[in-house]
Amino acid sequence: MLKLSIKDLRIYWFTFLINFAFWTIMAPSAIENPDIYLMLPIGFGLLINMIPLGNDMRDGKDILYASLPINRSKIVMARYLSSFFMTAVAFLWIILLGLLLERYLPGLSGRLWKRLSPESIVILVLLITLIICIYLPFVYKFGFNALITGGVAITAIVMAGFWLGASYLISSNSELLGIKSQESANAFNALRSSTLFHYLSEIMEHYGRIISLALIILFIIAVIAVSLSISINIFNRKEL
Repeated sequence: MLKLSIKDLRIYWFTFLINFAFWTIMAPSAIENPDIYLMLPIGFGLLINMIPLGNDMRDGKDILYASLPINRSKIVMARYLSSFFMTAVAFLWIILLGLLLERYLPGLSGRLWKRLSPESIVILVLLITLIICIYLPFVYKFGFNALITGGVAITAIVMAGFWLGASYLISSNSELLGIKSQESANAFNALRSSTLFHYLSEIMEHYGRIISLALIILFIIAVIAVSLSISINIFNRKEL
């Protein structure tokens, strides 16, 4: 299983470097708004996983792997492992790059660093996990043709749900956060000040940081387990 996971790195290393270069060039344009910048790992993580997954499906590598004496569930588990590994690398690189940019670019000192609370990191991990765990079963079910459209649609739905949920939490806790009532009348107004992750961190801290983080982490584990089970079931039933 581990060999199947690292084969993407060995085969697509140059494509991965191109992706890293692209997002590195994009980063300075977003660093002035830390909340927007923190969303970059989501797009980066999805794109960097589309390449090996799409090539494997287009070239029929799934058929090849399934014809070998390898348990089909291990093929799927290897895909999940490589997907989360590459997303984690992309996430760490974007965050490290952002911290370096704000250190050496004038007027940016501390903006991103102040957003990097344990709560904001766990929220980002939750969003990335949701996207990957919805995306992989979807592509396994509908194949190569669903690769790009599915990724865009799923990411849009998850992000829209997150924004709506976050706006509701912020507006319903406006007194706790010190937001004026007229500013929170429209749920989206609470998000316009570019303090989304700061607000959510304060809410989680108010209701219990350890409990909030533990619940989110348990939910992440449950989402991965359910998604993996669905993908394995789909792949086992496929006639390759």
